[in-house]
Amino acid sequence: MRQDLGVSRRFGRARHPLAIAGLLATLLLCATGAIAPARAAADAATVKIQGPAVVRMFGANCLSAGCWLSGLFAPIVVRENTAVVTLANGGSTAVTLTARFTPTNGLAVALGDTTPFGALKTMTIAPGEIRALPLSLPNGGLQAGLYTGELGFAGADGKVLSVPVEVRIRSSAVWALFTALCGIVLGRLAQLTYDPRTVARLQLLDRLNELEPGLASLPGGDQARLKPLFDSLRRRLAERSADAATLQPEVEALEAQIEAARRAPPPATAQLDAGAEQVQPAGPAPGFRSPGIGRRVLLWLAGISPVPLQFTYDWLLPVFTLLTLAALTIVFVLQQYGGSGTAETFGAGGLADYAGLFLAGIASEAIAGGLRKVKLG
Repeated sequence: MRQDLGVSRRFGRARHPLAIAGLLATLLLCATGAIAPARAAADAATVKIQGPAVVRMFGANCLSAGCWLSGLFAPIVVRENTAVVTLANGGSTAVTLTARFTPTNGLAVALGDTTPFGALKTMTIAPGEIRALPLSLPNGGLQAGLYTGELGFAGADGKVLSVPVEVRIRSSAVWALFTALCGIVLGRLAQLTYDPRTVARLQLLDRLNELEPGLASLPGGDQARLKPLFDSLRRRLAERSADAATLQPEVEALEAQIEAARRAPPPATAQLDAGAEQVQPAGPAPGFRSPGIGRRVLLWLAGISPVPLQFTYDWLLPVFTLLTLAALTIVFVLQQYGGSGTAETFGAGGLADYAGLFLAGIASEAIAGGLRKVKLG
């Protein structure tokens, strides 16, 4: 009995250290398993974004490769259509992060699974490493407007960190230029149509048109006598140098003659016969013909010699008109399209964005007229 008890005690003492060692190993494994995720999370938490708090990018829905035309009026669309998000790993282990774009407004949601700046990628950042994620906007394909969202970087346990993103897209400068030119052309036509001299000539032409049926109803002799005067008045009225005030008395005299002829045709008056024989206009002034053109230009610029009228008509007026309209077009587009604020999303507002350019084009004729009246000295 004692012997068995001694053996049992010896085996008990032998098993006791083994049990303690097994218990310690089990606790160590559990502790290691619990600490590993915590350490990984701590290492992941050490990744930080360096740079601005909000990533802002600018672009345009260009029609041409390189977006050079929009870049002329709004350089920001080619200078700031790229961005870089920098990530720094300050932990002791490598961290793998996947970049994801989460839209936060309706225009960005409409993109679906795509992002405003193309595909994103997964990257592994080593301990102490700084990695850069480049972002680039396409030169076309995005509607004008403001796209907002968050650029997040997710690990195995979910999103770790994110940065807000704002993308502003404006329409192509082609449409802005076209709108401004349409306004300029319409303004020019309106100025030509509603010019006081043109309106007076149109009123006189309408008066002649009213006389034509009465003239056609006259007998053959009276009609043959008054028709040349009627045609002469209409031809002289159509000339660019026509003065409605000068021709109006002759139209009134013709009207009286037609009315009198309808009642009792009188003989032709000497006054009407004299009016029918108009002085033939002088031939066109000779054009610019000068062998010493360099010296002649210097004399023009000095104001000593006058510029030939034909040369002014053929060259100076058309060239200066085109230069003025081109300069006004560039100024209008720079103001409405190349500025900041609402111009950064030009075209997103629909007709409201183009209305300013259109009205500026209509007012261009008044501006050009004011510039032509400015005299120095």
